[in-house]
Amino acid sequence: MTKKITTRIQMDAPVNDVWAVLADFANYPSWNPFIVEISGQCTLGASLRIAVILQPPKRQTFEATLLTLVPAQSLAWRGSWKGSTWLFCGLHQFDLRSLPNARTELTHSETFSGLLSAPIFHSIRHDTERGFGAMNAALERRLCASST
Repeated sequence: MTKKITTRIQMDAPVNDVWAVLADFANYPSWNPFIVEISGQCTLGASLRIAVILQPPKRQTFEATLLTLVPAQSLAWRGSWKGSTWLFCGLHQFDLRSLPNARTELTHSETFSGLLSAPIFHSIRHDTERGFGAMNAALERRLCASST
């Protein structure tokens, strides 16, 4: 059983600028209200330690592996509950699409799977959707601020 959350935003910034902010894990704490920390390298196969805020001020931390890294196109990691992908697993993904006039569309999604995905999804869906929206808006503000 899988469950998915997907958001999209179009931004007035070139795809390479959007990519540069998304791939700069060390600076997430300075702009990102949802993913407030990522420890680890932005390299394929890297182990990451990620902290998110689902219900402020509650911070959740989990381990993940960077599975997809295609510069200016796609970035994805997979985290699981206590290392058990068959119990609960989340695939968090950012897909970028270049648009005319130096604009970019970001598709920001997460696919949840595993035996516990339905009850966990039910309990975190609203907060996760809110977090995605807050992150997308903060990313757009960051890009606008850096272009001025």
